[in-house]
Parts: sequence; structure tokens; C-alpha cells
Amino acid sequence: MSLTQWLTILGLVFGGCCANVSALESLVKGKPNMGSILTFCQFGFIAVEGYIQHFSISHPKRLFIKPTHIPVYRWMCSVVLFFFVSILNNSVWQYDISVPFHIIFRSSATGITMIIGYMFGKRYTKKQILSTVMLTVGCIVVTLSNANTADPTGETVDKGDFYLGIIILALACVLMSLLGLHNEYLFRTYGNHWREGFFYSHFLSVPLALFILPTLHKEWKVIWDLSVEDIAVGNYFKLPFLDTKLNKNFGWLTFNCVTQYFCVRGVNMLAGSTTALTLNIVLMIRKFVSLLLSMYFFGNRLTFDGYVGSIMVLVGATMYSYASMKK
Repeated sequence: MSLTQWLTILGLVFGGCCANVSALESLVKGKPNMGSILTFCQFGFIAVEGYIQHFSISHPKRLFIKPTHIPVYRWMCSVVLFFFVSILNNSVWQYDISVPFHIIFRSSATGITMIIGYMFGKRYTKKQILSTVMLTVGCIVVTLSNANTADPTGETVDKGDFYLGIIILALACVLMSLLGLHNEYLFRTYGNHWREGFFYSHFLSVPLALFILPTLHKEWKVIWDLSVEDIAVGNYFKLPFLDTKLNKNFGWLTFNCVTQYFCVRGVNMLAGSTTALTLNIVLMIRKFVSLLLSMYFFGNRLTFDGYVGSIMVLVGATMYSYASMKK
């Protein structure tokens, strides 16, 4: 790749993804119960962009969408899994799960993937197993350090919500592993048509929102309406040249959706231009940068045990990537 291509991709990955995480944290800090509307808006934005890319005037019977390389019915399993994974991941903010912990926990999900892969006949090298053990131990250390952190006010804190959040995150990791194995089978059978899968996993997930329509309506009102409390604390901004006030949470939600697109575009450009090892290492560095930004801008802190566990997760993930490429 040329220097210009590298700068473009790294700008999208680090700029888009880190800005996306910052927008997410700004939103969930004030409104932690916004997981469903956040997922729906992200899906809707990417589905519209993907529809423009796949639009074909020659296929009116297919809703003006180009023919697929992989049969649509084959995507249905991916769509359902992806929808529930996204809903679960965006629902944990109401259970005392911080953004740094969310990043670390999801980075250490390799152990779950390995166990499920083994059940489906995949085999792993000793280095892969060793790195996964390091990942898992690191994640346990971080989890225990978060669970034992005292409340700044000195009051006793009920950790039931925190442990429930961990269970939800673990379930999301299991479903994500199944999703990865299913997509791996599809790409091995029909070819690596990731752009098509990216579009259909979002486009076909939008109708599933009908099952959570009451929740979406309630969360949208909280996002859009300006409460007396929002006005009192200045949680709004004025549109230029218009005498209109908008809830800042609506702005963060919009910014999150836009940066999500740039983030995913950068990751897929990198995936198509480099090796899997380079991709994994760049993404691991990106997660580490997001972790540092979250701690700097939002005041999140880890205990000494938390830092040790985080380093174990990062080193273990890098080792796993290298061992997988050697295999």
C-alpha cells in the first residue's frame, strides 16, 4: 500500500473507531438505558448506506438490490445472531459496566471462541492455547478488580447488577463466536463476500426491531425530548440560525452512527489490504488507545490488578494472532 492509503486507513480506524467509542461513552454516561435505540440507529444508518452501494435499477423484483453471491436464506442465521449480539452488547451499560471493562472483556473472548470451535471440530496449537489461557486469566483479574472496587462515596454497593452485566457480556461472546463460525463456513463455501454480508446483516436486522418497538419508542422520547433536568444542567445545544434546542444526547447518538460507519469502513479496508496478523495487531492497538482515551477524558480508573490484567489480555491477544498466522 502507498503512504496515502495507509494514512487514510489508519485515520479511519483510529479516528473513526476512537471517536465512536468516545461518542458512545458520552451517551451512556447520561442515558445508560439507551441500548436498543443505539443499536437500531446504527443498523439503520449502515443499512441505508449499504442499500445505496447495492442498488440496481435492473432488479425491481428484488427491491432494486443486486443479486447475491450467497443465497439470502443462508444469511438469516447470521442476521439473527448479529442482531441479538448487538442488542446484548449495547444493553449492558445499565448494569454498572464501564467502557474500559467492556473493551477488555470483549478482547478476551477468544477463550469462548476456542471452546466452541473445539466442539465443532477445530483444533489449536499449544501457543494458541497458552495465549488463550493468558487472555482468560487476565480477564478474570480485571473482572475481580472491578467487582472489588469500592464506591467513591464509601457506601456499600450492590454488585448484583455488575455480575448480571458480566453474564450478558458472556452470552454475547458465545453468540458472537457462533456467528464467526457460521460466517467462516459461508465464506469457505461461497467465497469471501464480506461486503455483502455486512449489508445484509444490518439490512435484514432492521425489521427485527418490530419486536422491541415499545422499547424503541420509549428510548427515543428520552433521547429527543428536553426534560427540565436537561435544561437545568445545559444538556442541549442550539441549531445555527434556528431558535431550536436539541438534546445533546441526540447529537451524540447521530455522531456515534456516523463514526461507526467510518470505523467499520476503515477496518474492512485494512482487512482487504493486509494480513490477518497486521489487522489484529492494529485493532488491538486501537482498543488500547480507546482505553486510554476513556480513562483520560471520562475519569475511568483501573486498580493495579486491573492494569496487570489488561496487559495480560493485550499480550495474550497479540500472541494468539501471531500463533494463528504461524499455524
